[in-house]
Amino acid sequence: MSLKFECPHCDARLSAEPELYHTEIDCPTCAHTFVVPTPEDLGHPAEEKIKFLCPGCGRKLSATEAQFGTEMPCPFTDCEKPVIVPRPEWKPVPTTRLKKNPGS
Repeated sequence: MSLKFECPHCDARLSAEPELYHTEIDCPTCAHTFVVPTPEDLGHPAEEKIKFLCPGCGRKLSATEAQFGTEMPCPFTDCEKPVIVPRPEWKPVPTTRLKKNPGS
């Protein structure tokens, strides 16, 4: 199963298979070099959340994975416009961009 994580430099949403854990790679978005984490490195987040802005009032909102892709009213009473919760896009780390495996 793919591990979902963010680039430590540009916060791009990435995913990697277990064979890439602890492998040095270049981020496909910003080209920053970093080591792919393991689930243990990330502390197993309890529930994935996404942060986004309300298109009506511009305030910061957050939603859980169960709410991705759903429509709901903005929780702020002076707005309450309908908001579609975005689905996060996770870019797979291409295996062709591997630099080296520090454990080898």
